[in-house]
Amino acid sequence: MNYTMVLFQAKLAKVSVTSIKRTWKKRFVGYEFTHNLKIEFDADNELLGKVLYSLSKSQIRPEYLLVYG
Repeated sequence: MNYTMVLFQAKLAKVSVTSIKRTWKKRFVGYEFTHNLKIEFDADNELLGKVLYSLSKSQIRPEYLLVYG
């Protein structure tokens, strides 16, 4: 099995708000993180099941893309 970190990115998260003078401003609300990880392994349905089960139980609710072939 191969693990490859494809991307790790951290950037500021801001929202647009109106001020008392009715002008638009950006307000800092935190950070946004993106972490893309590529996992490759030979065709193995049992291992695939374990990986998908682990992803489904994650508390952070990741987005994922499967490429099978």
